[in-house]
Amino acid sequence: MSESGELTGIALRSKSRAPMQECLIADATADSGIAGDFRGKGKRPVTLMSEELWADVEAELGVPLRWTLRRSNLLIRGLDFSALNGCTLQLGSAHLIVRGTTPPCQRMDEQVPGLTKALGSGRAGLWATVTRPGTIQVGDRVEIIDVAPVPTSFKM
Repeated sequence: MSESGELTGIALRSKSRAPMQECLIADATADSGIAGDFRGKGKRPVTLMSEELWADVEAELGVPLRWTLRRSNLLIRGLDFSALNGCTLQLGSAHLIVRGTTPPCQRMDEQVPGLTKALGSGRAGLWATVTRPGTIQVGDRVEIIDVAPVPTSFKM
């Protein structure tokens, strides 16, 4: 994996439990995450899914699945999600800081039996906040522009 990837999908939902709607372009804002998304003002304003990790989930379940079943806002190819916590990403003209992982919710097994378990082991995705508003679109380069500081430990 490299220091940059590609935005391969954008999705949002208008209300709780509504189907995810894919779009080609969207605005990322500090107040609402992905503009028009119901969860943008919540605890995890923007959610990210790795295309490679989603492929692992599909392989484990033995069926192809729409990535929007995960209910994430952004699908990204080419970045090591295990190393992104605390990093700042640039997508289009927007900047996002990755804040943590997103645990799978009970909706996953309602959609596909076994999906919650398959999303375990760090494959459920990440969440981020918008630090610089901007427009994003499918095909944008996703670049790590600031790396999280590595925690240091020492003995006294």
